[in-house]
Amino acid sequence: VILAPMAGVSDLPFRLLCHEQGADLVCMEMVSAKAIAYRNRNTRKLMQIDPAERPVSLQLFGSEPELMAEIAKEIEEEEVYEAPDAGQEATTSLGSLFANIKLD
Repeated sequence: VILAPMAGVSDLPFRLLCHEQGADLVCMEMVSAKAIAYRNRNTRKLMQIDPAERPVSLQLFGSEPELMAEIAKEIEEEEVYEAPDAGQEATTSLGSLFANIKLD
């Protein structure tokens, strides 16, 4: 069972409850790559995880592929999240178009 990311819903307490109730993978709310780049405190708060909720997935969104790749690499180096795809790809939302950015 995978908990899908839901804006305004998939916060830490909700993810913990879902994990306790049998979710095998929990996904946090989508996080803006630009907000991470600007070191937005509220965004970092959204990105907090509890070891009890592992495995946990982080989804990035943005419209600038270079920034998405840079932030995905930064997050990968933190070695906190198990997904997306073992830290090798980041999903970027370009309107209704979804594209994968392969990191070196």
